[in-house]
Amino acid sequence: MRPTRILGIAPYEGMRNLMLSIAQNMPDVEMTAFVGDLEPGAAIASQYTSNTIDVILSRGGTAELIRQHTTLPVVEVELSVYDILRSLKLAESTSSQCAVVGFPSITKNATLLSEILQSNVDIHTIRHSDEAREVLRTLSKQGCSAVLCDMVTNSLAREYGL
Repeated sequence: MRPTRILGIAPYEGMRNLMLSIAQNMPDVEMTAFVGDLEPGAAIASQYTSNTIDVILSRGGTAELIRQHTTLPVVEVELSVYDILRSLKLAESTSSQCAVVGFPSITKNATLLSEILQSNVDIHTIRHSDEAREVLRTLSKQGCSAVLCDMVTNSLAREYGL
């Protein structure tokens, strides 16, 4: 029986390396992995067909975009509620104004945790990187100094000094 062929599309090099490292210990898996966030990641995935790949592994907004551009199954590596909780608690411990900006896969759980913790952190759901730019511009003007976000939003946040 042939190994399961997985295409990994990671938002950053560390996650790509982790995908490859885990796959090395699985003899029934053949992993190919690239770094590509959002549109670049979807473009990489669109180059593959069911003749070469069985499943695509990605995260967040990139996984959503890939689903729109392929008929292959896409498995999303989700952020755990614990990951988000840890980030929210860390942000709470600072005295600066903080907001969460991200795709629904991040903000859904952030909203739930914020309600449970009775936190007043601003949460902004985006569906495209252009929306992120506008939200970040507004947050910067409002005096926000830090954002909890995904990789694309992180790059844009630096442009606004966040």
